[in-house]
Amino acid sequence: MAGKIRSRYNYTTVTDDMREHIEAEITRTGLGLKAVVRGVKNRPENLTVGNVERSLFGDYKTIRADVYAFYVALYASLPDGAGTDTRHLRRRGIIRMDSPEGRELCTDFERLNIAPETLCDLYPEIESKPITLYKYFTGSRKTMPEAEYERLRHALSDLASKGEKELAKLRSIASGKVRISKDYLQDLQTQIARTGQQPEALFAQYPELPHEVKPARIRQWLSDIIRHEAPERLEYVLATYRALPDSTP
Repeated sequence: MAGKIRSRYNYTTVTDDMREHIEAEITRTGLGLKAVVRGVKNRPENLTVGNVERSLFGDYKTIRADVYAFYVALYASLPDGAGTDTRHLRRRGIIRMDSPEGRELCTDFERLNIAPETLCDLYPEIESKPITLYKYFTGSRKTMPEAEYERLRHALSDLASKGEKELAKLRSIASGKVRISKDYLQDLQTQIARTGQQPEALFAQYPELPHEVKPARIRQWLSDIIRHEAPERLEYVLATYRALPDSTP
């Protein structure tokens, strides 16, 4: 019988004192576990913030010793209120979305009225996914890496140099996709209500649906985050809904 495979990492049991220390540091600096490591290059290998969160505040009982020590040292190096200090964040390569630069970026995005997905299609150097761009521009994500800010600033500046006729075309056509119409969205919402099947339930029943379309993507259609889609995907999803029976009381 083979012996247990030993991890190459050393783990330590998480104590109440360890949790309370990190909680106090989060409160002191205004930076959570994910925000505090943003822009930090010298991290422990294979660091996963989700696992750290589950170790300190979830159902995991242990944490990698080097990861915990890294967080303790990182927080100790930061001043009080670091999460709201624009200059401090800028030195770390982070832009606050409520800073003058961040607000200007949001204003340009709103003025140009180009969908996040269209931005990603037109400028592949943008690393964020459409949903992440949506969070930046609506204020639900408070900070952005400076490198991504520069990529977006370049993209929006390039779009601003185009004529209104070209911009109108970009708003309606994106990489072979069509604008998702209000009529389509209304029909889709009607089908969801009629069948009682949310997108997650639909995919559980019909795993053969196009792999490019996930439940989260359908919700992004309905939320106007994704405004363009391949017409065959739109029709396939709607046809699948139409084939379902009415929900039973």
